[in-house]
Amino acid sequence: MPEILQEALKGHNLPLTILVGVVLLYWVVSMFGLVDLDSMDGGGADAADGLDGGADDGGADDGGGEDGDSENGHHHGLSFLQAMVRFVGASDAPLTFVLTLLVMYTWGANVLANHYLNAGGSTSRANLILIPVVIGAFILTRLTVRPLRPLMKFLRKAEESVSIVGLTGTVRSLRITEEYGQIEVDAKGAPLLLNARLSDGAAALEKGAGILVVAKDEERDLWVVRALPDRKIS
Repeated sequence: MPEILQEALKGHNLPLTILVGVVLLYWVVSMFGLVDLDSMDGGGADAADGLDGGADDGGADDGGGEDGDSENGHHHGLSFLQAMVRFVGASDAPLTFVLTLLVMYTWGANVLANHYLNAGGSTSRANLILIPVVIGAFILTRLTVRPLRPLMKFLRKAEESVSIVGLTGTVRSLRITEEYGQIEVDAKGAPLLLNARLSDGAAALEKGAGILVVAKDEERDLWVVRALPDRKIS
C-alpha cells in the first residue's frame, strides 16, 4: 500500500490523484447536505442533450467574432460530454455517478500501470500509458453502468409515479433555505431523498425540522416546501 501511495503522488499521477480527492470531497460534502445533488436527479444522456440544445440556441444568436468562437468551443465540449455519456450507456444513470466511476477507474488503472510498467518514472512512457488507460476506463465504466440501467430506470419511474405534493417529511440537509436543501419524505412506505427549497420569504429550517411539500418547481426540477410547526425529528 505505501508503494501505491507513493506512485499516486508522483508527477504523472498527481493530477488524477487530485481529481480523485475532489470527487471524494464532493461526495463527503453531499452526504452532509452542504451541496445539492441536483445532477443526480436526471439521466446522464438527458442532461447532456439539454445542455447541447442550449449550446445550439446560443450559437444561433451570434455566429461571428470571438463570441462565435467561444460558443463553438462550448458546443464541441458539450457534444463530447453527450457522446461520452451515450458511449457508456448512461441514459438512465446520474451523470455524477458516471463521472465518478470514470475518474476512479482512470486513476486506479493509471497508478497500477505506471507502478508495474514505468518504474523509472519516464514522462514519455507515462503519457503513452495514459492512452490505453483512458480507453480502458471508458470500457469499464460502460460495463459497470449498463447492468444497472434497469434498476435506475425503475427507481426513476417509481419516484415519478408517487404523488409527492401533500406529503410530509423532514429536513435531511444541515438546513434548508430558498437557495438549497434536501428533504426526506415517506412515499408509500419507501423513504425518498429529494432536492427541495423553501417558498419565497420563508425562514431557514434546520436539520430534522418537519416540512410539507406544497408544489413542484418544474423549471428547476425540485420541490417547494413549507415548515410544519411543532415537529422535529433528529
